[in-house]
Amino acid sequence: MTNEILLKFNLLIQATFPFALILGMLTGCNSSKSLNTNKSFNVKVMSFNIAGDMEEDNDNWQERMVEVGKIIAQEKPDVIGFQESYLGNFKIIQTVAPGYSYYGLNEKGNNDDKDESLRLLFRSDRWQVDSEESGIFWYTRTPEVPGSKDWEALWIRDCVYARFVDLQTKDAFYLFNSHWSYASQLSRDNSARLLAQKIDERKCPDPYFAIGDFNAKKDGTSIQYLLTEEDNPSPMEAIIYHYVDGIFAQADQFKIIEAKVIENDKASDHRPVVANVKVYTP
Repeated sequence: MTNEILLKFNLLIQATFPFALILGMLTGCNSSKSLNTNKSFNVKVMSFNIAGDMEEDNDNWQERMVEVGKIIAQEKPDVIGFQESYLGNFKIIQTVAPGYSYYGLNEKGNNDDKDESLRLLFRSDRWQVDSEESGIFWYTRTPEVPGSKDWEALWIRDCVYARFVDLQTKDAFYLFNSHWSYASQLSRDNSARLLAQKIDERKCPDPYFAIGDFNAKKDGTSIQYLLTEEDNPSPMEAIIYHYVDGIFAQADQFKIIEAKVIENDKASDHRPVVANVKVYTP
């Protein structure tokens, strides 16, 4: 079984519920990737490194996940991209903040709870996942190989992405959730280029977000590459960037309604960033 087929199989059997929220076929999209401002919709996006390791922090990780759930219940984002999350974290988070389903595999490309993941949590009353346009890749020269490492990164670095489709209006957007290497500038620079390439390869022209823990300064070369149009097939603009955590969106295709850092030191050593934006569609 090839890596691509195995990943698709793992994604189909993952413990996401309800299963009806995972679309088995493309919802349909235009062939052109040019956007206009004739139509728009609002979406609220959050990025949050929850430092969810249950073994390393076995004394109080449950209490911290309750705090994570409280933040989500209060902010009510449409989609949350987590970094350093584990399946066990979601059992608590979803209890405190009901109404959300999750999508994605761990860094090894499976559902084993012992490995980190970049899973996405989304409002199941509004959104569904287009499984044909969703998945995972690794920040290496072999991005389709599960668990691969490259470019002097000390740990596995990957990206979980999904195309979300509104249940009622059929408006759609892509979200790419990343965790870049903290140890290797070479890895971060190459990750920025690979991310832009993968975004450009999407089949539908829907607008996109790139979020995550980028482990990079905003004025550094890797982040600046995301923001430039030179030699970049998917230029972006920063909606909000705090220390190493950020939310980016397709250049010139959004309007910020509100963007903020949530100051809560009980949930994690990172602060969640959240953005409520108007997105312009094809």
